[in-house]
Amino acid sequence: MIDVAESKLLSKVNEGDQRAVEFYLKNNSRRYVTPTVRFVVNQHNMEVKDLEEQIRQAKALQENVYDKLSFEQLERLLMAGINNTSTKSS
Repeated sequence: MIDVAESKLLSKVNEGDQRAVEFYLKNNSRRYVTPTVRFVVNQHNMEVKDLEEQIRQAKALQENVYDKLSFEQLERLLMAGINNTSTKSS
């Protein structure tokens, strides 16, 4: 069914149908995307970059915490995590 719709759209584009040409360009070329859509996409990309940076910083802080703990403290944290996991699955 999609093939039929695409075929009809391309036929209209070949016939010079202005609406078909505009529809095709808006949906297949970044140059013709409406400003609202471009703004939303750019906003989303900025939010993703911000979240990636926050994750990177959190991982760096986590590594710093583990570096500052003694072996015994790390072992206690590990055992506490194992105990919590086993009590949740029971």
